[in-house]
Amino acid sequence: MCIRDRAYIELLQKEFEQKSDCFYSKIGIQTNKADWERIFGTGYNHFVDRFLYWEPTTHNQCSAEGFQAFGGWTTPNGVLYMRNVGRCQTDVDISCDLT
Repeated sequence: MCIRDRAYIELLQKEFEQKSDCFYSKIGIQTNKADWERIFGTGYNHFVDRFLYWEPTTHNQCSAEGFQAFGGWTTPNGVLYMRNVGRCQTDVDISCDLT
């Protein structure tokens, strides 16, 4: 599902903030500069305190090489390494933690 409604994303963010202590994994934003600016515009930085899983245009890299600042982030916390990898009878994304 691709969410492109800014108000809905902000509502989800509030829910995450209230429940983030209940989750083992780091809750954050998975996006790239082009998608972010298409949804929020160039100056929106409300989620800068969240963990950024950056989705580069080329996968299979575990570095911030090629990252361009957006949304208030100057560097990503993690990188989407591979998309839709079959694990446990489902497809999952694999990310690298850069922190």
